Amino acid sequence: MKERLTFFSPPPLPADEDARQAAVDALPLARAAGDPRLAAIVAEAAALFGLDAAVISIIDGDRQRWVVRHGVGEEGTPRAISFCGHALLTPDKVFTVPDARADRRFAGNPLVTGAPRLRFYAGAPLVQDGAALGALCVIDQAPHKVSDAQRAELARLAAEAVAILSEPSPAG
Repeated sequence: MKERLTFFSPPPLPADEDARQAAVDALPLARAAGDPRLAAIVAEAAALFGLDAAVISIIDGDRQRWVVRHGVGEEGTPRAISFCGHALLTPDKVFTVPDARADRRFAGNPLVTGAPRLRFYAGAPLVQDGAALGALCVIDQAPHKVSDAQRAELARLAAEAVAILSEPSPAG
């Protein structure tokens, strides 16, 4: 019996990585985690797909930080295994992976082959001044198809999240 080799492709860096990271560094991420408006957006994204798990993910250096989580206990992953790192590369569209085990870019990814055994990902890039900072994403352990209406609504929710993340910090 022949052993099947599986690989995965770490996300390449965007061409504007330095400017993108500078924009991430300017975000008030500590405040974001406790913002009830962002929590509501993440919960709405999960409900849109009928799923239990959704996050606002920010790609920060070599980490993926889940700054607002719904149905997810972890606080993030290494960037090298992140699905959201791939979403940064298409800032003008929702990035989807209907079945990660059937997608050679992700079939060997540790998030697919081990816990949490992801199969589905849909992420709308969080774009500020042309730079994709991260993504509003939904994930599941079963494959799913994504409708055009779901894509459009996830993109709208991501834009709403960016508007909140971009608000200036209150004077203290």
